[in-house]
Amino acid sequence: MTGGNARARFAWINTVRCKEMLRWGMKKAARGSVALTSSVLGVSGNKRYLPCPSVRVLTYHRFGNKTYDPFCVSPADFAAQMAFLAEHKCALSLADFERFLAGGIATPHNSVLVTIDDGHLSTWSTAMPILQTHGVPAVAFVTPNLVGCRTTTDRHIQEGYAGWTELRELLARGIDVGSHSLSHRSLTSMPVAQAREEAATSKSILEDRLGKEVAAFAYPYGTLADFNGSTREILRDVGYRVAFTSQHGAISSGTDAWALPRIKIEGGEPLWMFRLATRGGLDPWKWIDRRLWRLQASPRASGRSQAIHVDR
Repeated sequence: MTGGNARARFAWINTVRCKEMLRWGMKKAARGSVALTSSVLGVSGNKRYLPCPSVRVLTYHRFGNKTYDPFCVSPADFAAQMAFLAEHKCALSLADFERFLAGGIATPHNSVLVTIDDGHLSTWSTAMPILQTHGVPAVAFVTPNLVGCRTTTDRHIQEGYAGWTELRELLARGIDVGSHSLSHRSLTSMPVAQAREEAATSKSILEDRLGKEVAAFAYPYGTLADFNGSTREILRDVGYRVAFTSQHGAISSGTDAWALPRIKIEGGEPLWMFRLATRGGLDPWKWIDRRLWRLQASPRASGRSQAIHVDR
């Protein structure tokens, strides 16, 4: 590479990094403002705002010390967050969450369910021991076609996916496993018959390989473009009892079981932000979800790239 080309590439890298940092800063400022405003206005944790007992489902993706990746939470931050949940005894198991949703049990106000999407290796290597240390139950949503994939061609993701051996250990350690579709494609991007096959095959493979019923589903992407009345009917018909989106908000007994909201927990945010999020500080982000979903709904028919598989 010549000196001129090297300088041009260096300038391009700096420009990309500056844009990345700017987007990061703007997003963090927006999320912090929403959480603080909710707290100041008395929305966060206020029983008058949500008079019925409510549960929030927290969404994680990956764990590690990666800068400027909102989908990657550091091990230290995750440990502090799980310690907070353990201290306040507010973490539910999936079974307890289902009973709450059906009106079968009462839960403490502002209880939470911890969920982890995608089934990356760090769910097993990093999150599992932390969850076990603090006695916090969780649900890992995995995609069978990606199980055991040790590499990825996605430049934003530098870790592979857990194999069947790791997933069985998750179950043995008290972490439930749910479906994240068969191939991580949006169910609404395909014909109804194909979407039904996608949901049913994922459930069948997971149950066969893990030896346990799979009753929970998390929509890939989970924007308003990724679920509708047809997907609700499909998931109900093939045997799922609950399905989660990426829309923000709290859940009360009787909430639509196949379009459940969740609260995204991002990397690089302080513990006070997490505390507010578990108490409703990010519930109002649902209004942003409803306005920006068209920008998030990029073409998704091809799903995620994948490479070398092991442990199949």
